[in-house]
Amino acid sequence: MDFPLLVDRLALTAFAGLLVWAAWSDLRAYIIPNRLCIAVAALFPAHILAIGTPEIVPGALAAAGATFLAGFALFAFRIAGGGDVKLMTVVALWAGPVRIADFLIMTALAGGLLAALLAARAWREHAEAVPGGSTGLRLVAIRDTKVPYGAAIALGGLYVASGVTAL
Repeated sequence: MDFPLLVDRLALTAFAGLLVWAAWSDLRAYIIPNRLCIAVAALFPAHILAIGTPEIVPGALAAAGATFLAGFALFAFRIAGGGDVKLMTVVALWAGPVRIADFLIMTALAGGLLAALLAARAWREHAEAVPGGSTGLRLVAIRDTKVPYGAAIALGGLYVASGVTAL
């Protein structure tokens, strides 16, 4: 195995590991530490240098910038958390324009499944806690359920990592 390939594999493995760490952190405490997002971004130049394709950097920066702008709007309307926006931005850097749609679709599917599971759990827990409770109160319990969307973003990022060399 030549040195650039080894560096790339190490960068991809670290990228995947950091995504798993971010997912675990968000699932456990609803926090995605800044240092994880910084580390994911810092690994990207090693990947680019190892695969020897600096021409993809402008597209990757554009994908990350567009993702940040969209995420900032979601954050401003309190639809997304700041950690989620930062994690999506740095994963979009790795996805680039070639894989950004794959990343967003996989993230949306994973997020929808996660939200549905958490909503079902909230419905069941409320039904057990208040057996005669109204449907309206159960819907309020679902609405108030927090979704650790970092886990879905991490899954989308792992999907990107699985084919990132195709850039």
